[in-house]
Amino acid sequence: MRKLASLAEPWIIRPTAVSAPGRRTLGSIVTKLCSSIHSGALHLPGREQVIWRTRTAVLVALIKFVHVASICLWAAGLVSLPGLYVQRSTVANRDALHRLQKIVRFSYVNVISPAAFIAVLSGIVLIFLRQVYAPWFSVKLLFVASLVILHVLTGLVIIRIFREGEGYPVWRFLVATIVTSGIVVTIFVIVLAKPDIDVAVADGLFKPGGLRSLIQRLSPWPIP
Repeated sequence: MRKLASLAEPWIIRPTAVSAPGRRTLGSIVTKLCSSIHSGALHLPGREQVIWRTRTAVLVALIKFVHVASICLWAAGLVSLPGLYVQRSTVANRDALHRLQKIVRFSYVNVISPAAFIAVLSGIVLIFLRQVYAPWFSVKLLFVASLVILHVLTGLVIIRIFREGEGYPVWRFLVATIVTSGIVVTIFVIVLAKPDIDVAVADGLFKPGGLRSLIQRLSPWPIP
């Protein structure tokens, strides 16, 4: 028991405000583990090292598959929902309206929103596993954030559109479909092409703390 306690001691996270020298925090453990997975620096001998690298590659491929599949489902849902909204003005009776409302809400709550959550979560995991910090990746995150904003706006539309006297004009259907499709296509193009972006144009925006420095220069109020 003492031997087990001595082995577990370095990994115990103490509830202290400041970590003492030599103590491991949860953040340092995750960072070191992800760095080890990325570089294969677990110092395993020969055959075990090959097995570890193979299993890691399979794990990363599986998470990539889940990430891509969830993004496709998420994007397809956001693109198709405006086509359901526009039918709001053409329903024949109240029963058809309730049926359309159930379809829209089920799609948003039970299919599209879980797919969005899985896409974002698996993307965060891949950031640590693959350690991708290139400028093109920051641009991709910008468009993913735009997709998240569209997702939230879609939920607000669902709340409002089925009220009495509400509708969804065709021009909004066209604008929503074109904008959403454009964002999705841009994300896939950036991921597949991985374009070289001159970071000098952004004046250090892609460096750690770059966004904060940019906001400090633009804000009329002092930002600590």
